[in-house]
Amino acid sequence: MARNVIRSLVLICAAQLACGLPVARAMGPQAPFAAPDSAAPEQALLDDGAVNVQGLAGVRLGHQAGAVIDGTWVPKGRTVRGATLETVTRRRVTLRYPDGHTESLDLFPPTSAGAGAASASRPNEAPPK
Repeated sequence: MARNVIRSLVLICAAQLACGLPVARAMGPQAPFAAPDSAAPEQALLDDGAVNVQGLAGVRLGHQAGAVIDGTWVPKGRTVRGATLETVTRRRVTLRYPDGHTESLDLFPPTSAGAGAASASRPNEAPPK
């Protein structure tokens, strides 16, 4: 059975090459670059290549944990906004300021209390009519 499948694949590839059909290949770094359009002005690049985004835009966990805060990559333990990036989780980071107070930045904005509470308490029920 396996030999028949392999033979079929070899025959198909040979037929494609013989007929001159294009063969798909990964282009890697030679792929053409399509510049982003101006549809998202809030995501515009700054002069130094950083993205102009306020707040927490992404996190990386593991050995080289860090976060993208205000469009800048900040490794865990480094300073941003005058505070040290103390903890990094999947959904939140914590900044500790020199005076001791902390600030949490959420990756996803909180949902409205009414909609979130209703869907969390009864996830399988249909909405009232």
